[in-house]
Amino acid sequence: MRALRELQFTAVVAATIVASSSHSTAQDIQTPGELRKLCETTLCRKPGVVVRLTLDSGKPFETRIAGPQPITQDGQVFVFAGETIFVEAEIDGDHLTILRGVETNDHPEKTLTFHLSQEAGSPAMTLVVTNPFPRMVKYHAGMMLPMSEKLLKTSTCPVMGNGRMAFESWPNAIFGLVLFDFRLLDGNTTQIACEF
Repeated sequence: MRALRELQFTAVVAATIVASSSHSTAQDIQTPGELRKLCETTLCRKPGVVVRLTLDSGKPFETRIAGPQPITQDGQVFVFAGETIFVEAEIDGDHLTILRGVETNDHPEKTLTFHLSQEAGSPAMTLVVTNPFPRMVKYHAGMMLPMSEKLLKTSTCPVMGNGRMAFESWPNAIFGLVLFDFRLLDGNTTQIACEF
């Protein structure tokens, strides 16, 4: 049996979740007009995106995202299960700033790639992150589970630079990830641990 729930998951909602660990609907945060206006200046997903997962119980899960959803907002990146997204960034000292979702990787020298997938027939999830920058990238992440309305902290590992990839994995189904606080690390750093 397929579970179907209507869900509007916006960057503002995710920021609220990160701050308070409680979930509210997009209508509580932004009006449809405000969201449309945001999507005139920011790359947004089209309304009606469907996320399909195998739950930890082995049952199928399906959700339709009702409204347009930004890929980035306020320094945060939002990736749903089954997506590959491209995010251009600028270097400002030891931080990546001006994060901007783009449709294609036209500037590979400054475009991070994120791909969140699920193993066939299993709830296990993998996030693949590609880092084009010369220095390692470290970031924080929160995950939203399919049957929960809370965003949970999760650890991340630094991503080596110069086009290398990092693979993050979880044994559970994950509906989506919020990635934020992108920092650049020196090669001789001691911050290589996988932590929040």
